[in-house]
Amino acid sequence: MRAEFVAGIRDNARRDRIIADEDNIVVEEAAFRSHALWGTAGSLTPKSFSKTIHEDMEWLYNQRLVKSVKGRSIWERILKLGGEKCPLCHIAKSRTLDHSIPKAVHPRLSVEPMNLVPACRDCNLERNVGRGNMSLSPYFDRWAADLRWLVATVPNPQHPEDLIFAPERHGDLSDQRWESLTAFFEDTDLGSRYTNLAVDEFFPLRAALRSSFGGPPPIDDVEAVLSERHIAWRDQLGHNRWQTAAYEAWFQTARVIPW
Repeated sequence: MRAEFVAGIRDNARRDRIIADEDNIVVEEAAFRSHALWGTAGSLTPKSFSKTIHEDMEWLYNQRLVKSVKGRSIWERILKLGGEKCPLCHIAKSRTLDHSIPKAVHPRLSVEPMNLVPACRDCNLERNVGRGNMSLSPYFDRWAADLRWLVATVPNPQHPEDLIFAPERHGDLSDQRWESLTAFFEDTDLGSRYTNLAVDEFFPLRAALRSSFGGPPPIDDVEAVLSERHIAWRDQLGHNRWQTAAYEAWFQTARVIPW
């Protein structure tokens, strides 16, 4: 991919600089792929680079990948790998590409396909760039989808819409994976984003229940509805989605919530 982009650069000086740095680019890309497959991309140490190299690789990403016709088609194909929803938050549609390893620190990985992750704009903007590497990769950290870790609680039954979402440590999680998971949750601000979605979910839910029974619904019927929806969301989306966690929390505290 990189060779195709370089061949079309009209600025001879820029093209020559990138070609002259080719060996370093190849070494860093190979090292990244190896680390990524072993789940240790965060420990990758960048080779030294000049301000000029940084600017050239930034230019290559912006002008030859994002803005050129040939590059944009590749950009779109990578974007589609994320599926219908952002693979980080599963809330909004992926409309940007984020770098697992930031190009500010590893400019030679700017157009490495394995370093480009589909993301929604909120995840891309919310992610704490000061931390550096992406704490959890949807490509390589598949364990995060297999283990149940997202929980929600109702701190005040008088306001059950204000759920608190947080990661919960699974017994099989190593210290390193737990740190990655909690960092990911913080970096993408999932807690407050999920809470806002739960607020929008709760009030129509309560209104529908009251409408069905012409007033406050019988608690047994409420629990039946909540349990049914919790199981449906869990089976459809998995344990670690806000809908699954929200309905489980409401079900567990249903008898103290003023329906």
